[in-house]
Amino acid sequence: MIDISTVVTFPIGVRSNRVKPGLLITPIIADYIAREFQIPSVIALNVLDSYEKRFEYIKPYLKILKEMDIEFNRIWIDEENKNQLTNNLHILYKKQILKKKMNMVYSCDCGKVQFVESAFKNIHKGARLYEVKNTEVICNSCNSSCDKVEQEVLTISFSKETIKKEIFPKLMVKEVKELDNRLTSMEYLVSRNRDTGIIFTIEGKKFNIDVDFFWLGYLNQFSDNHYILVGSNHVTWHLCLASRVVQSLNPETKITLVLTPYVYNKNNVDENSIPLKKEIFKWIVYSHITWKKQDTNWNQSLISQISRIEQLKSMCKHEKYHYSYEKLENSLSFLNANNCLKKMK
Repeated sequence: MIDISTVVTFPIGVRSNRVKPGLLITPIIADYIAREFQIPSVIALNVLDSYEKRFEYIKPYLKILKEMDIEFNRIWIDEENKNQLTNNLHILYKKQILKKKMNMVYSCDCGKVQFVESAFKNIHKGARLYEVKNTEVICNSCNSSCDKVEQEVLTISFSKETIKKEIFPKLMVKEVKELDNRLTSMEYLVSRNRDTGIIFTIEGKKFNIDVDFFWLGYLNQFSDNHYILVGSNHVTWHLCLASRVVQSLNPETKITLVLTPYVYNKNNVDENSIPLKKEIFKWIVYSHITWKKQDTNWNQSLISQISRIEQLKSMCKHEKYHYSYEKLENSLSFLNANNCLKKMK
């Protein structure tokens, strides 16, 4: 059996009072793993944002989790741990992993897109914030082309040394290795020109820190040396980056990545109609997830069938009907997903 200490979710970004079904998938899988291995669990929440305040959205999100009987030993919120996260930057700087230096930097007019020149060859052409057109990088927010200017910035570079990391499911191994190779062959820009709300002062100079990098050191806030880190495969880049950061802070740390399939809504299912109730939604999630594919889609027919199963359960007072219900329940495909997770043992 793998020597596992704690299961931790990737920091989940809560962005409104309405809880979207997709934001519940990671905690459901993390909760299942914690119960299966009988280990402590941590849910991490990301509310830090340089553009808007999001702390008020935490309460309705946690309320839904509680109603679903999803419990964690600890709730970690980035907003409440700024001092510890800032201390991580000092440690990285002291270790000369985080460096202050003059560099050629590409920036758009609004400042949302910014990267050092050496990272251009590794630029991700399918990124959300920008488009790559020939040799130009165009910001999707302000539509400006990124210009190159020399300035003093903070960058981080990682060792090419292979890190201790298990990856599940196996179909994600190749992508994780490719992203990790990308990370170790580039300089990652940590500081920003725009006001991010996170100020880091080093040697008398103040830098605005990229919010999405700032909270990536969160694993160093826990005392264990081995984590199961659970998150959607759509944040694999950030999961790889978080793994590199924590292992730069603590080289003995071991990581097991569990990259859950991403559930799209290409079938235009009314997400407000998906019942976010204790057992029903867990069944819906487990029945949609297949560990043999990276992505799936909400299926209205399947959602309706599972909702009817729950109604059947409430009517099954008689023993023989209860047996029929259990037989039907055990046929659900979510058991296949569970059995796959059990193989981690």
